[in-house]
Amino acid sequence: ARYSPEQAAVRYRKAADDLARLGVNLNFGPVVDLNRNRRNPIIARKRRAYGATTADVLPYAHAFISAHRAAGVLTSAKHFPGHGSSWADSHRRFVDLTKTWDAVELAPYRALTGAAAPDMVMVGHLYHPRFSPRGERVPASLSPAAIRGVLRGKIGYRGIVITDDLEMAAVTRRYSLKERVIRAIAAGNDVIMLSDGTTRGTGVVDAIHRHVREAVLSGRIGLAQIRAAHARIIATKARLAGTRREARAD
Repeated sequence: ARYSPEQAAVRYRKAADDLARLGVNLNFGPVVDLNRNRRNPIIARKRRAYGATTADVLPYAHAFISAHRAAGVLTSAKHFPGHGSSWADSHRRFVDLTKTWDAVELAPYRALTGAAAPDMVMVGHLYHPRFSPRGERVPASLSPAAIRGVLRGKIGYRGIVITDDLEMAAVTRRYSLKERVIRAIAAGNDVIMLSDGTTRGTGVVDAIHRHVREAVLSGRIGLAQIRAAHARIIATKARLAGTRREARAD
């Protein structure tokens, strides 16, 4: 609120340089949600949005992405398809956007293309009929209609797609760990995020691997999809390695 996009870029570059020195190679930002509901508990009240319009948001999102890219740190725009109009927090419960969401909330994702595109897009646990299989109440993070249909298909995003944390109540209260993981990957996510907390222990990684393997063998997840996701991840890692070498040389 106090800085122009140019001034913010200076702050972002310092933050990104600090992350790079610490060995951190991914920052889960920028938030590109539009501040459409001032009483929103997780966006507006936490002061996470740059503004109420795409014109407000884009200059700062560009500054964030560019500064991190120069430092060799990846970025992830969030929370697709838009969390700024909601009345609920997906950390705590199922979020239904049916009465509040507007198509303008997709505009930042359409605008962040080419060199300005983030390395990742994070998909939120946000339900709207437009992004859910017909007749179901599936959050965008687990829905092929949202990821394959809109984000990949209509918007044309080609980078990595990652879920919001699969330990959030919006999905844990409705789906088992196995079902969350399989639905998320089958929907088109390349990476799943699982904070785990202190509840599961290290065995959770082996369990997830087993669930995914079984889903591929049964045909619920296509092997071609796994290979495509792997290719995007490897390409991003290679690009990151090159960027970090350039950043160190500077």
